[in-house]
Amino acid sequence: MNKKFGITLAFMLSIAISAPFSSQALAESDSVQKMAKIVMHLNHHPGKQDKQVLNNIIEDGSAAERSIASALLNMEHKVSPTDKAKLVKISNNHDLPDNTRELAMIVSKINHKASATDKQKLQGM
Repeated sequence: MNKKFGITLAFMLSIAISAPFSSQALAESDSVQKMAKIVMHLNHHPGKQDKQVLNNIIEDGSAAERSIASALLNMEHKVSPTDKAKLVKISNNHDLPDNTRELAMIVSKINHKASATDKQKLQGM
């Protein structure tokens, strides 16, 4: 009986420890997908509905997501030099998910709209 209790306890602890990370990954994936969709259709700057989505991400997203969303909100044809520096830093952070890093790099390179090659990458996010 002691052995069963120990196994059950270990299983429950592993679930409890991994649950926050799983929900964070899911939330990040959802936010990245939303921003990828915005960037695919972006032309010079985000529209009114897109700005609301980006504001929601700024309120609830991870630090990297908030930086990407802020850069998109602040952009006029392209991101500011300050935002670009933040995006490049995110894209080089190998502790972040690949899609987050890729999105940051794409946003940092936008000039009026995403390139055709980048739009293909965004469709996979």
